[in-house]
Amino acid sequence: MASSYVLQQMDGVPLPFIESLNGHADRPDLAVMLLTDAAEAAARVAARGAHDRFQAGISTSRIEARMYRDAASYLAGRGVPVLTIDTTRRDPRGVVEQVAERIAERITENTQGASGQEATAYAAACPGALPVWCAPGMAADHEHEDRPPCPIATSSMSTFS
Repeated sequence: MASSYVLQQMDGVPLPFIESLNGHADRPDLAVMLLTDAAEAAARVAARGAHDRFQAGISTSRIEARMYRDAASYLAGRGVPVLTIDTTRRDPRGVVEQVAERIAERITENTQGASGQEATAYAAACPGALPVWCAPGMAADHEHEDRPPCPIATSSMSTFS
């Protein structure tokens, strides 16, 4: 949802129109914002190459960073739980662990007082997923000899590329 607000606004789409499109979307259980210093973001893009047309140098990195901070405030103001992490000088594994801990907290919060079927179903679908989350290059930490790998291990976390 946050990327919709940011990237569509960068394309010049007015915020009220974006709000009308997202007005019927399910509210996320958690919005995770991985931010970094604009100079660091531009250096990472220069080192690996741009992933999209929005990654065009430090000026767009500054705009994008500001807009994601604004999106975090906007979503939080509408009751969406937001986790914002500055990844500028953080070890990727530590960031992944922090995100995993917050997701585990949200799962617990969402299943408290219920039968716990959701948490049980999640654990069955992805054994060993918590507290360790998966990111490229970390999937081996998550695989188990007697169980198939977690489907989450295929998800991308390009922010760390």
